[in-house]
Amino acid sequence: MSVEFRSRTSMIALFALLSAIIILMAFTPLGYARIGIIEATLLMIPVAIGAIRMGPTAGGLLGAVFGLTSFAQCFGISPFGTTLFGISPISTFILTMVPRIAMGVLVALVYRVLTRSRVEGSHNTFALGIAFFFSALLNTVLFVGFFLILFGRTEFVRELQGGATLLAFFASFVGINGVAEAIIATISGTAIRTALQRANLM
Repeated sequence: MSVEFRSRTSMIALFALLSAIIILMAFTPLGYARIGIIEATLLMIPVAIGAIRMGPTAGGLLGAVFGLTSFAQCFGISPFGTTLFGISPISTFILTMVPRIAMGVLVALVYRVLTRSRVEGSHNTFALGIAFFFSALLNTVLFVGFFLILFGRTEFVRELQGGATLLAFFASFVGINGVAEAIIATISGTAIRTALQRANLM
């Protein structure tokens, strides 16, 4: 059995494992913390792990798995998603898919830039931490940005704004969701990735 074949098989197995983790987290309390309309999530962590280990294509595909689970939440599981689906199913599908795919691709690219001068096989905790931080921040910024582009003129968003400007609403949403998720993702994601490395699973 060639090294290339073993490596490809290992990558497929890792992709399948991370996809299964995303699905498991999405439909159990592990994946979401719902506080009112705010839905904080850690589903970006397995996406980021795959993006870091396998590159932009895998990151984008894992982001798509994340997105599909988010879209599935719109069928009565998530009050927020169900409301958006009732306004526009197509816009909701775009909202749940495009930011998550873009996040997976961008995290891989951020990690590549940070480790461009890294010696092959060395461990770079700083690069890992920054990549996981950006996975959460990008997930929130892209999602809220697309949300305002697709739904910003709807009565639903005007009610959420409560008289605030769209910019202020964006900043508060990102501040509440994004920063908290980014801190948690940085700590837990780096720890998980390190543990998987030590167990020779990555």
